[in-house]
Amino acid sequence: KNTGGVLRAAFVNLALGVLFAFTVALGFELFASRIAAIYLDINNPDNAVAISQATFFLKLAGVYQIFSSIQFICVGALLGLQDTHMPMLINILSFWGVGLGGGYLMGIALGWGGIGFWYGLILAPAISSIFLMVWFYRGAYRDRDTVGEILNTTNCAG
Repeated sequence: KNTGGVLRAAFVNLALGVLFAFTVALGFELFASRIAAIYLDINNPDNAVAISQATFFLKLAGVYQIFSSIQFICVGALLGLQDTHMPMLINILSFWGVGLGGGYLMGIALGWGGIGFWYGLILAPAISSIFLMVWFYRGAYRDRDTVGEILNTTNCAG
């Protein structure tokens, strides 16, 4: 088992995945109204509310992309280590408990509507990615005494 190589690969994948997700999120932020204009006539005053909501939801979708990317990369890293049980439990609790429960609470109980459901949808991969990263790094470091030992014994050349 090459713990250092696994950690390096996970870190590189997380860094590249988050960089790409931020790029997509930035595109949603900067071009949300143009994307909405593809589907809605921006010159029609009857569409003003729909365009405003679509623009806001696209920006939320960009935030979702970031957390979702981290979550998928962490799941992939854990599956590569043949750890399937804990990622399944973390995702079930995050998506069904936090995501759906939070979406229902904010969207229906608090009356926030679609925005509340999107906040719940964003919370699910955010919570999941945090717990998955902790689980991955906890497991990867289990056989080593310190993080410094791993960093000192692995070099980037291979």
